Amino acid sequence: MIKEGLADSCAILSKFVIKSWRIIQRAKFVDSSRPDLVNIYFQLLRNTTGYNIEDLLKEKDALEIDLLQRAEEVTNKSSECGRIQGKIDSIEYEKQIYDIAIRDSEAAKSEMKEEIARLKAQIPEYKKEIEKYRHNYSEERQSAWIFSWKIQKTRKDNGKRIAREHLNGLRGRIHVLERKLKNCSHNHTEQKFHAVIEKINKIYETTGTVNVKSITAVDDLCRGLQTGSEALISACDKILSHLEGIDLDPNSLIDAVLDALKLINMADEYNDSTKIKDIKRILMGSK
Repeated sequence: MIKEGLADSCAILSKFVIKSWRIIQRAKFVDSSRPDLVNIYFQLLRNTTGYNIEDLLKEKDALEIDLLQRAEEVTNKSSECGRIQGKIDSIEYEKQIYDIAIRDSEAAKSEMKEEIARLKAQIPEYKKEIEKYRHNYSEERQSAWIFSWKIQKTRKDNGKRIAREHLNGLRGRIHVLERKLKNCSHNHTEQKFHAVIEKINKIYETTGTVNVKSITAVDDLCRGLQTGSEALISACDKILSHLEGIDLDPNSLIDAVLDALKLINMADEYNDSTKIKDIKRILMGSK
């Protein structure tokens, strides 16, 4: 059953690695070809107009570097302010809930449920803001629009980054509130659970020397399965974390591919399969 699960997971991850790698290669091609296209356009413009605009092009390059640096600084400041404001809002609301809970715990639970519903209702609007930057927007292109190509792309990427961070912040607040609400409801159940575990431990201790070897073998097997499952879960969590951050950091896609390869390699050793070699063969053949 474990082998089947690993095989199914590796089949999906293999497709993900191959498609992601091709996306990365296309992105590299676009980034590397942009300066060449700008230079070609510049040569054509100079030849057709008869004007020597080399000084203007140098000035444009210098201003572009300055603009990109300022844009990064502004975006980072905006990102930092958003995170700080999110923490302030969460602390203020938590204080409000504690004040209510002191008087009436059920009223505090009801308030948290209403707040969770209110925050969830905002998710579609936050997603729309991201979509606004995700899709190519049409704008009137002037004759020399290609010279501002990089600036326009950077502005779009920065806007999408901030919008994504706002959505992640909203989801984070929802997750925290849901966890607090769940903890309030599960305290009693948790106490009963630990009481049952304590009874099981007492039964285990009273067995004495009866079937000690069998119990130890089963215990070792359970620990081995737990260690293996924790390794797999950790690898999957890393991949998911990278995928969630792709909109914020393009390098996350590369990190996700590398973590996926690590998980596939782990499964290859367990299942005695050759998925890594198959992926390499496909990628080498696609060049």
